[in-house]
Amino acid sequence: MRPSSRSRVFYASCTGGYFFPGNPSTYAEFMKNETAPPRGPELYDLYNSTVNRACSDANPANGYRCGPANVGYLMQYLQTPVYVAENQFDKQQIFKEMQCPDEQTKEVEEYVLYYGSVMRASIEKRVVASVLGDGLYFPSCLQHTENLNKPFNSKLINNTSYGDSLADWFFGKNHLPHILFQNSTVPTC
Repeated sequence: MRPSSRSRVFYASCTGGYFFPGNPSTYAEFMKNETAPPRGPELYDLYNSTVNRACSDANPANGYRCGPANVGYLMQYLQTPVYVAENQFDKQQIFKEMQCPDEQTKEVEEYVLYYGSVMRASIEKRVVASVLGDGLYFPSCLQHTENLNKPFNSKLINNTSYGDSLADWFFGKNHLPHILFQNSTVPTC
């Protein structure tokens, strides 16, 4: 059955590992003041089950980046609005994928702040600047997805919860802000 011309398609991504911020340095690279080399398929294979054809056609050598595991990269090829929920300081990404030790030291604190700045820049470029009508819930939290599992009880940004913003965006009400961007350089939750 073909969708009617009135059909609207939306994609809501409660990310965690799905919105990976560009190409950040791992903790070891950061400590050596090294620039991150391009990452290969090993970073994305776990979650990619299918890839976006426009993205993979435009990037034949990097087609592995064109699946649902990398919404941040994929968004530039999507023609449908996306609502992204992501923590600015995703602890799964920081302490697992980027191999930062989970301890309280000055070096770890510097790395966490660096990672947050890379994530902010990536979100601003891919979501905030989008013209497709994308939505965003971006708290300045050092959490994975624990705080995203109850969207109507989430941290308020601009006096709006993640759940209320997502519902307003999805149903096209446009009564609430759809870009909830907590612009903080340090974790606040």
